Amino acid sequence: MARSVTRRAALKRFGLGLGGMALACFGLTRKTEARSHNRSCFNACMHNCVGNLVAQGYTAKQATTVCEVPCIAECSF
Repeated sequence: MARSVTRRAALKRFGLGLGGMALACFGLTRKTEARSHNRSCFNACMHNCVGNLVAQGYTAKQATTVCEVPCIAECSF
């Protein structure tokens, strides 16, 4: 059903919708970029840490367990 809406109310709704979309787009982009950076940082940290520990005689499973927490701490911001 159609209802009459004042020009002021229509512009207010349009502005709020447009502002919400802009904030959502920028917010999601930054979160996605941060998540991508964190994942690549974590992968690189794990690769280096596990490689170093395996070279020292740890098994891959032991090295993965030892490296996980420090790499999470290093790559989260």
